Amino acid sequence: ALGVPIFELLSQYLGTNSDTCRGRQMPHHFSSKRFNFVSVSSSIASQVPPAAGSAMAQKYLGTDEITVVTFGDGATSEGDWHAGVNMAAVNKAPCLFVCENNQWAISSFQGIAGGLETTFASKAIGYGLPALRVDGNDFLAVWAATAWAEERARTNQGAR
Repeated sequence: ALGVPIFELLSQYLGTNSDTCRGRQMPHHFSSKRFNFVSVSSSIASQVPPAAGSAMAQKYLGTDEITVVTFGDGATSEGDWHAGVNMAAVNKAPCLFVCENNQWAISSFQGIAGGLETTFASKAIGYGLPALRVDGNDFLAVWAATAWAEERARTNQGAR
């Protein structure tokens, strides 16, 4: 969709020497320097602090870019998630956090993964970040929520 050549994508999926990471990254962990697309990490939540740092750099450099980081619901129980979200909130970094909740944190059902009756959105609210809970199967709801979050991130309205 961004104009990445199919050869580049296939090389990455197959982990060949022609891949951007020279075959040293797992399949589906695509990256592209040209598009400022940093590879995802295999460790749960370890991508969140670098995303917050990237967003802080964008803010300090005065760009109009934002950082988008995705993670599963299990990441919200990891220390890296808490550190990254707190860092972004304190610095009002233009970072959009997207939690993809499939109700299973690798192998733990979400009902037993946390100690409180809470939503994943409320965890972000606890750090002073605005948050929405959206049905990921509703394309229009996801589109509207993303547009709302992007606008807030671009206009420095991240943390309250």
